[in-house]
Amino acid sequence: MTVLGALAVGLAQPRPAQATGPVAYVSSQRISSETAMGKAGIARLQTMQRERTTDVRTKQQTLEATRRQLASAQGDERVRLQAQEQQQRTEFERAVAQAQTDIQALQRQISGELSPKVKAAVEEVVKATGIQVVLSSDVAVVWAVPGLDLTSRVIEHLNASSPAPPPAGQVP
Repeated sequence: MTVLGALAVGLAQPRPAQATGPVAYVSSQRISSETAMGKAGIARLQTMQRERTTDVRTKQQTLEATRRQLASAQGDERVRLQAQEQQQRTEFERAVAQAQTDIQALQRQISGELSPKVKAAVEEVVKATGIQVVLSSDVAVVWAVPGLDLTSRVIEHLNASSPAPPPAGQVP
């Protein structure tokens, strides 16, 4: 193919518009899954979920074992196992509630750590443009010209400016 032919093919392909209007958008989900900070947050969350699931599963198995023993118990043994079953059920329910609370708290913490950095990156990316509003495509944008999507530029900015995240098992 000649240089002129390559140029003609390049001109024939539609190019995404550049964000020049007052509105653009980003995808928070992509930022979370494609930035080093987002990936570290997801890893922390998954680690906690595994830990809490293991704890809850252990309590559930203990409770089920007690219930099996209770089914064939008689007399004083039955009374003792009923009290034990009640205590284990309470511990299981508390563990489930605590796991949910801990996971939600970590989600809020991760979001709180990431949000100001994303906002700063968006501000940096939109400097010297006519953009006045940046929306979240995950919530409000049904359709827009692809060139209005700033997500890749924000991800690049965040990855370029963020220090290496701590290992998945560590909490900073």
